[in-house]
Amino acid sequence: MNNIKFLIIITLLSVMSINASAYDFEVDGIYYNYRYFVPLSADISEVEVTYNSKKQYGNYIDIPSEVTYMGRTYKVTRIGDSFFTHLSSQATIIIPSSIKEMGKNVSKGKTLTIHITDLVAWNSIKWERDGTETNIYLILNEELVTDLSFPKDITYIGNRMFGGVLSITSVTIPSWVKSIGTGAFQWCKNLSSIRIEEGVEAIGESSFSICSNLTSVSIPNSVTSIGRRAFAYCYSLSSINLPSRLKTIGEGALVSCNSLTSITIPNSVTSIGSYAFTGCTELTSITIPNNVTNIEEGLFSGCSSLSSVNLPNGITEIGTGAFSGCTSLESIRIPNKVTHIGERAFYGCDKLTGINIPNGIERIEASTFENCSSLGSIDLPNSVTFIGENAFKNCSSLTSVTIPNSVISIEKNAFMECKNLKSVIIPKSVTKIGELAFYNSGVETLYMMSSTPPSLGWEPFKGINTIYVPSGSLETYKSIYSWNKYSDRLKEFDPSTIDNNPETEPSHDGSTVSLTVGSTGMATYSSSRALDFSGVSGIRAYVAAGFNPDNGKLLLMHVDEVPAGTGLLIKGAAGSYDIPVKATNFYYLNLLKPVFTATTIAEQSDGCVNYVLANGEDGLLFYRSSGARLAANRAYLQLPASAAGARQYIEWEESDEATAISNVQNSESQGVYYNLNGQRVEHPQKGIYIRDGKKIMVK
Repeated sequence: MNNIKFLIIITLLSVMSINASAYDFEVDGIYYNYRYFVPLSADISEVEVTYNSKKQYGNYIDIPSEVTYMGRTYKVTRIGDSFFTHLSSQATIIIPSSIKEMGKNVSKGKTLTIHITDLVAWNSIKWERDGTETNIYLILNEELVTDLSFPKDITYIGNRMFGGVLSITSVTIPSWVKSIGTGAFQWCKNLSSIRIEEGVEAIGESSFSICSNLTSVSIPNSVTSIGRRAFAYCYSLSSINLPSRLKTIGEGALVSCNSLTSITIPNSVTSIGSYAFTGCTELTSITIPNNVTNIEEGLFSGCSSLSSVNLPNGITEIGTGAFSGCTSLESIRIPNKVTHIGERAFYGCDKLTGINIPNGIERIEASTFENCSSLGSIDLPNSVTFIGENAFKNCSSLTSVTIPNSVISIEKNAFMECKNLKSVIIPKSVTKIGELAFYNSGVETLYMMSSTPPSLGWEPFKGINTIYVPSGSLETYKSIYSWNKYSDRLKEFDPSTIDNNPETEPSHDGSTVSLTVGSTGMATYSSSRALDFSGVSGIRAYVAAGFNPDNGKLLLMHVDEVPAGTGLLIKGAAGSYDIPVKATNFYYLNLLKPVFTATTIAEQSDGCVNYVLANGEDGLLFYRSSGARLAANRAYLQLPASAAGARQYIEWEESDEATAISNVQNSESQGVYYNLNGQRVEHPQKGIYIRDGKKIMVK
């Protein structure tokens, strides 16, 4: 009963005192609050140190382990919230071993000298401080702590317990310590040396962040995880060795370590958190290990010296802003399994000259390639349905873009300020073109492949001189209000003269090229790599080995091994095929000319007539070009003007025999020809002959 009465009295007094000055009682100039977390049936035996809101503490505070008030003795176990904010700018505090907890709100800019007598007790305190910068000098048994090590009684380094301790210059973390707590050494600006012994398993969140004098770290093999922002803003860190058993690198782990020039990530790593390397401005190259499947948001953003990145084949996603601001990145190979590239993924990569987009990407998100001012050409795969806002804005070197028949929507500003983009083909599938989509783009000619006009945002074609629409659809376009304003620029054309059905799509992973055959079962193709079709079922490659002016037909020869830069006609069932890359010693007599960037094919050039593959009035044939725009990695037929004559289209006949000449010549048989019956021919005329074991055609 007496205990209850005492509790009631104390409670009433404390309520009155809280209203007056935020403390319960004062002894020897130190202010205390009762701790009411104990059960009502028990004695109040513990108090916390607090403050008087009307009176600041002096420069020296000696907190006792016990305090007596009104005849009762209390154990001092906590330093309350905001106690530190009511200290002078330079204060010395004696903290006893009885303290178990310390509250929040440590004011920025204060310099505290803290005296302790027991390192184990100090490390065990639960300090609720945040990451606010505070300058601390730690004195253990009257000696300034500079070289810190830990006794065997400490197996865990407490959260933020040594954060901001300016006196610490070196730390040894022995093998019996298993983990390093959150912010354990954060803001230790004079810490220049860390020794972490084998046995430590985890480096906690922000544990060494903002240790601005730390130059190198070697992490033992026992460590399996590095926490969020563990070494963030360690501006002098130029070397870090990651262990072979490491599994995870946390979000922002090395953000703004702008002295770090290289880092080796071990193959054991399966996860790298978002922004892990953001702002590492001196990092020049990096290889992502095979077990990592995602490039997380902002992972390399602002790595302005990064020129080389190796991504493993297992990567499936590239996150928002992953490489934004990588102003030294010239090229990157995106693995074939990637199905999503986030917004701003390559924003501002102004030295990036080319990039492959894998078949499987459905959306080019907002600002994905914005401000990639060196990007020269882009081929979008048949899987893409959406080109987002600002997707290619300010790609000032872009001269060609292949928009596949799968695209439905081209959003606002998508190709704005692409000043070198001269001609664009909009496929039938597009139903929406957004506001200012091609504004100030340099596009002079636009080809609309659909007879049904897509919906338009405000001024998508401002500055475009000529817009071609399919024959017979001119009045339909003019009848639509949003299109009528362009009526003076609209002209009709025959869509069959445009080879814009992206039925082949190169996707290099180093060993194969991905090729897609569309519904027509036929397409022209060329590759910058030597290919081998021999083991690929369902598809055949042909070269145009010769032309017979008597019947006006090409002779198509089936080929397997194809040198780089060979124009091909591809025939096969609709679908995707992986064609192996393989060096070859053969070259072919071939009238098909390769195109590696999107190119407008003139009707005549170099005394020859040019033809493009198109599905015209007479079927799928080679038709005389009238300025047709070929996408990259296609081919066109070129015939001498004397042979082509006035022919508007060219048919063909096929042979299963390859017409090729090996680069390895036999001097004894050089110039010796045989007919198909094996008879030697001294003066071969037009036709097919055998020389050096290979069939050739003599025109």
